[in-house]
Amino acid sequence: MNKSLWAVAITGALTFSVNANADTYYHIGTSGTSASISYSGSAGDTFTNLGVNAGQFTMSSTNSDAHNDGLDFYAFCVDIFNNIQSPANYDVTGGNPFNWTATQMSRVNYLFDNHDTHNGSVIGEGVDAQHAGAFQLTLWEILNENTSTLGTQPTPNGAGLHNGWFSATGDSNMISLAEDWITDAWLNAGNDYQSIKYEFGFLNGHIESNNPYSQNLITWSLCDPAGQCGGGNTEIPEPAPLALLGVGLLGMLFKRKFN
Repeated sequence: MNKSLWAVAITGALTFSVNANADTYYHIGTSGTSASISYSGSAGDTFTNLGVNAGQFTMSSTNSDAHNDGLDFYAFCVDIFNNIQSPANYDVTGGNPFNWTATQMSRVNYLFDNHDTHNGSVIGEGVDAQHAGAFQLTLWEILNENTSTLGTQPTPNGAGLHNGWFSATGDSNMISLAEDWITDAWLNAGNDYQSIKYEFGFLNGHIESNNPYSQNLITWSLCDPAGQCGGGNTEIPEPAPLALLGVGLLGMLFKRKFN
């Protein structure tokens, strides 16, 4: 079976409304490109020229590549202030657990719908390093830019990877691609865009059992073929281990009923 972001095929599209289910996941690897990022938003969080591998994570419920049993999924980082820990415990939720603004949520949805593919590269199993790196940098720009410039088109005094609170340098093609996507989102996403392609799940690594905290992540699954996306990030298919647990619990209930 091909690697699955969420175990829809296994569970028969079984979905749950999720709130704070703690599970342990391992970071298996990153597809991306080296970059240097800086942030100057506040004294406590300021850093300069932090070397990172900007890209897409492969996560697993086991300490190995487990794609043959459908337990792997992909994710992007939405937290530049903590490192990825492996293993780490996560609260897996839908909704908006990180208190992003409506504009930020809109731009994240727009980014996934409009820039999930590039020159034959597709986020998930088919992504290439440059695409993954540009996608990650665009996400970070959306989520970490100066709120006073958040609602405006990138300008020399506003958003963009060379201005504002968040900035990045690296491979010129990756940076150019990210800048194009940032401009597109600033101009066209508005404040209420909802994805017509994807459901989103959020992995909160800022829980007491992680010392230090692990990065917060976003993951995704395709909507059903009819384009039903659950009304804007409130109903999400479970990550594979949680979905299988749900199937097991249902099985126990049916067994008890008919015994």
